[in-house]
Amino acid sequence: MKYLIIGASAAGLAAAETLQKINKNYKVTILCREKKPYSRVLLPYLLAGDVVEQEIFLQVPEGVELIGKKEVIQIDPKKKEVFTTSGEGFSFDNFYNLIFFNDLNVMFC
Repeated sequence: MKYLIIGASAAGLAAAETLQKINKNYKVTILCREKKPYSRVLLPYLLAGDVVEQEIFLQVPEGVELIGKKEVIQIDPKKKEVFTTSGEGFSFDNFYNLIFFNDLNVMFC
């Protein structure tokens, strides 16, 4: 089973970790705009000098593939594929993407 998670926020990483705990044979991939995931909550502390840059980065769960610098611009739930700004397509069996409450209708395809 291939799971695709769009976004490497704390929620996306928690979803990936949960999927790996459910079944280690799941292929879990995270697509994110950033090069690597970081904690947005810690940004004010970084700017204030209370933490160093390395402290804001989040760990990707073991067994999860992170593909950074990819911005998803189109989701085709019927074909089970997403497309990025670079034109690349990524297929999935199930995907997780919840940006706004209204996205619930396409969260699990």
